[in-house]
Amino acid sequence: MSNWRISIGDLIFAIALAGVFLTPAWISYLQYRARRRSSEMIHQERMAAMGKGIPLPELSNFAPILSPQPKHPNPQASLLTGIISLCASIGAMIVMFIVLPLEYRAFWILPLPLALIGIGLMIYYVLFRRNAK
Repeated sequence: MSNWRISIGDLIFAIALAGVFLTPAWISYLQYRARRRSSEMIHQERMAAMGKGIPLPELSNFAPILSPQPKHPNPQASLLTGIISLCASIGAMIVMFIVLPLEYRAFWILPLPLALIGIGLMIYYVLFRRNAK
């Protein structure tokens, strides 16, 4: 019989790793489901209108719903994303430093790339704002 022991550090690491990989997939799935639901509603409305003999509007009126066009980039989106990324990673580093046992204390630095991405996004915002003026 093997002696399996899971420490709290291993559990926290596994949960954080699962969250990092599953959150974007879950968000993508929810967006896909919302687009599909809206296109199904449009289809049902068009079929009901056809059944009643009501003239149908052109499908081009529904184009933004069926296939959304890319919007112009909002320069403040990079600032907001950078701030959120930086704050979340600093918070995660503090929590990991406090919570992790001594043998796993070196893992507190794992969210550092996320902090650097946040700093990079804020630098991008500053440079983009200067070039837009």
